[in-house]
Amino acid sequence: MRRLIIDTFAGGGGASTGIERALARVDVAVNRFAEQQDAA
Repeated sequence: MRRLIIDTFAGGGGASTGIERALARVDVAVNRFAEQQDAA
């Protein structure tokens, strides 16, 4: 069975890129920072 790879801190300095290089994929990436959204 294939595991689902989820990055819940996407945009945090390239974590998704590192995961993708190590494991060849990232299935889901979530980038949610409420304070930053409110400031925009």
